[in-house]
Formats: sequence, C-alpha cells, structure tokens
Amino acid sequence: KPTSNMATGGSHFNGHRAPRLFGRERPVHAALGGREAADIILWRRPKVSASILGAATAAWALFEVAEYHFLTLACYAAMIAMLTFFIWTNASAFMNLPVPRIPETILSERTAKQVILGLHRRLTWFVHRLYAIACGEDIKKFIMVTNIHGLVQADLIYF
Repeated sequence: KPTSNMATGGSHFNGHRAPRLFGRERPVHAALGGREAADIILWRRPKVSASILGAATAAWALFEVAEYHFLTLACYAAMIAMLTFFIWTNASAFMNLPVPRIPETILSERTAKQVILGLHRRLTWFVHRLYAIACGEDIKKFIMVTNIHGLVQADLIYF
C-alpha cells in the first residue's frame, strides 16, 4: 500500500523513497524555500507568475527596445496623474461627482531636519573624499580615477 509523507517533503512507496533527479535530497520547492516565492518560480501560481513575466517583459521593452529612461517614464506618469486629477476636478462640478481627495502628507519639522542633516553629512563626506583623491592623498584611487578617465576619453576619440 503506497504511503505519502508530504510534510517532510519526501514521498515513500512501500518504504522506499522515490528516486530524485541528480541525487537531490529534497524537492526543488523545498530548496527554493517552500513558500510563495517558490510557488511563483515553479509556476504553481500561474496568474502571478505570468503577471511578473509580463511586467518584466514590458519593462525590458520600454527600457531596452524603445530606449526610454526611467526618469522620462516617471515624468510621463506624473503628468498623466496631474491631467487626470485636473479633468476629474473640473468634471465633478458638471456631473455631480465627488471631488477627488488627495491625502495630505505632513512631515514634522524634526524629521525633516534629521533627513536634511543626514544628507548633508553624507554629501560633506563625499566631497571631502573627492577632494582628498584630487589632492593626491589617496594616490591609488587618484591613479585609478585618472586611468578610467583616460580610457573613457580614448574611447570617445577613437570610436
């Protein structure tokens, strides 16, 4: 009589384990973590897997084939959103529709200061490192940067 023990990830037939390809000890689903990510990778949730594949294909087509840049697409999306809200707000007066509610984001002064100080600290460190490299304090990085710059210039001139 065949018995199955799926909780441990193995299948048994008359006390013997089913043979696995390439000498694996556990199933592929368990090796991939055994959760939702494994289900998506193994196409056990075909709608989600197809959606991810479609989105990745659309992104590839926009960025590689059509040669769009991310900033361009982000600006287009922002313009379309503003146009939609403009038309909706003006049409709501004529068609008795509710006016769209845009949630107000309130940032405390303390949080804003912490973010600005953190960015200032990082920018100051970055400028200090660039100055140190330019002055020759870190000679290895100076040589590396000048060589890379020279290679880029040579590439632009000869090709």
